[in-house]
Amino acid sequence: MAQEWVQTVWTECLVLLLVSLDLSLTIVETTLPDDKYGSGVDNPLNVITGAILLVFIFELLVRVYGFRWAIVTRLIDMLDLCIVVASVVTYCLVMFYSGDKRIKDVVTAARVLRFLRLFKVIRQLSKMIGGSGGRFKKDGFNLDLTYITPQCIAMSLPALGVEANYRNPIEEVQRFFNTRHRDRFVIFNLCAERVYDARYFMGSVSNVPIVDHNPPFLDQMVSFVERCALHVHDDSSNVMGVHCKAGRGRTGTMVCAWLLYSSFSSSPEDAMGWFARTRVGKKARPEEGVMEASQRRYVHYMHQIILDGGYSTARLTLTKLTVHTCPTLGGRRG
Repeated sequence: MAQEWVQTVWTECLVLLLVSLDLSLTIVETTLPDDKYGSGVDNPLNVITGAILLVFIFELLVRVYGFRWAIVTRLIDMLDLCIVVASVVTYCLVMFYSGDKRIKDVVTAARVLRFLRLFKVIRQLSKMIGGSGGRFKKDGFNLDLTYITPQCIAMSLPALGVEANYRNPIEEVQRFFNTRHRDRFVIFNLCAERVYDARYFMGSVSNVPIVDHNPPFLDQMVSFVERCALHVHDDSSNVMGVHCKAGRGRTGTMVCAWLLYSSFSSSPEDAMGWFARTRVGKKARPEEGVMEASQRRYVHYMHQIILDGGYSTARLTLTKLTVHTCPTLGGRRG
């Protein structure tokens, strides 16, 4: 849960907003005359800075708790940690010592140092929103789209309106498939929260609704790989385009299921590693492609289903419910 929280778009956007506010305070502070600079809570800039630092400290503690010792191996997170610690130390200096010119210079330098966090946050946001580092830049196209195999394409959402500015414009995706794979493609939309007009793609769209940050149902995975198998069996030049919103978590789960089913990959680790390297970048770890732990677990489930030759679901009927203690509702018993 901690790892998921610190890696969400909203958390990174909050940090981006606060770093930008902190930079604005630095600009305002440098314009103040030296005799206007105060120390402690008398200076409103110090109060605002303290509130920003509290949020930074909380976010950092959650990150350390989530990754624990693994954070030591993440260079960008270690740099982030050092910047926050240095910022806290300099803030203590300005709160407990007289506000002279030297203290002001130290604090200003610390704020500029915190500006370096912007590079880390922007890098994270570009991965989350843009989908990945793997873009298709050929034949006049510039799309967040990757050939995982010659027959399997992973991409971010074909979007309309404002969303098309940072995802794939649906008209460009339409042009891509009509130009390179006309009459030989099917698109799988895995978004439970997005449905678009299938006529953009000549009706060759199949909706497989999966809730964001969640794994698919097993029957969805089995149905998906069987449909993919039929599609490529009809003609080896046929392709599948698979997308969710960013084209990673849900997309990666289903694509890895196909990699296993088609024997392209021999194990879940091999499938998830290949997806991450092709979709995100050559040095990407498996969890940077199939992002959620539950999604990675379902890739393992799918592999076991393939090894077992299928799966069966036991039907259970609830016949009795026993409550041993009276539940507390709204602070009252009963």
